[in-house]
Amino acid sequence: MDLLTKRDPELAAYTRHFKKEQECEDLDAFLRAYARATGEELGIEDCGESPDFICRRADGSLIGVELTQIRRSPEQARWEAILDYQDEMRPGETSDEIDRLVLKKAELKKKFRIQRNILMLALRESDFDLAVRLSMNIPLEDLETTGFEEIWLADFKGIWDGAHREAMLFGLYPEEYRYVTERSMFDQKPYG
Repeated sequence: MDLLTKRDPELAAYTRHFKKEQECEDLDAFLRAYARATGEELGIEDCGESPDFICRRADGSLIGVELTQIRRSPEQARWEAILDYQDEMRPGETSDEIDRLVLKKAELKKKFRIQRNILMLALRESDFDLAVRLSMNIPLEDLETTGFEEIWLADFKGIWDGAHREAMLFGLYPEEYRYVTERSMFDQKPYG
């Protein structure tokens, strides 16, 4: 949030509203991809903060869903585009940001209003395949200590670029989900 937003309560409220709308759209894309990945549909029960959403599993149990974005600051993206002709995050930068945000969210999880939670990391400016290959090096033991039941990488770059309507997923944790879930056949390129 910039200084102008902090000083103008109306602008701050609009910014919060816009952010929550974006999170709802992201959750919708994630839940559709999650159903393809796991065969389980989650129903939305509540939205708020800490975690962003609470969903209900088919067995009736509740699970929180915390969303976060892997991306550069707008200023950094602008300057890298101008000076370096760089439209994506560099691979090492993406990997570092994934590590940083997983640790940050694990710390925040201690204050969540629900015990069981899923963390979804939305890649906005990174090559998904490369991010997946780099993320395979994160030891499962490190992810287990975060306390999240599941951690997912989601490819939102194609959605933001307007090329796709669906997200691809990679399960960082637990091990049973360590594979890529492709988009459905309805969102594939027709000729390769």
